[in-house]
Amino acid sequence: MNRTPKQNPVGRTGATAVELAICFPIILVFFIGMVGVTQAFTLRDTAQHAAYEGARRGILLNSKASDCDDAVQEFVRRIRIRGAVTTVSPQTISNAVQEITVGVTIPMNENAWVAAPFFPKSWNLYAEVKLTRETE
Repeated sequence: MNRTPKQNPVGRTGATAVELAICFPIILVFFIGMVGVTQAFTLRDTAQHAAYEGARRGILLNSKASDCDDAVQEFVRRIRIRGAVTTVSPQTISNAVQEITVGVTIPMNENAWVAAPFFPKSWNLYAEVKLTRETE
């Protein structure tokens, strides 16, 4: 039995390399995009939880707006979020205030670890929580 090795058909030499060169960048961009979107959702949920922690601190009797900010900053510091900004409404909390709203803004470009170069510097994630205060 005389077997000869199977030859590539004429014109197919290097076709696999060309297909890889075309498909690989597309797959890579898709993967980086998926990671970026996942990070955005995670950071949005983190902002929501931080705002909730701040609002919980603010609904207590005799609390101040700085207490809300301290609670938010403590939470984001523990999980290593950089550049978080807290907004509290109303800015002066008295015992007559019925509701308190705490908002947290997290900059995406400072906290994304894979796709940060692809995000604009102005892309911020914002979450807000409104809670009713305790009464005496």
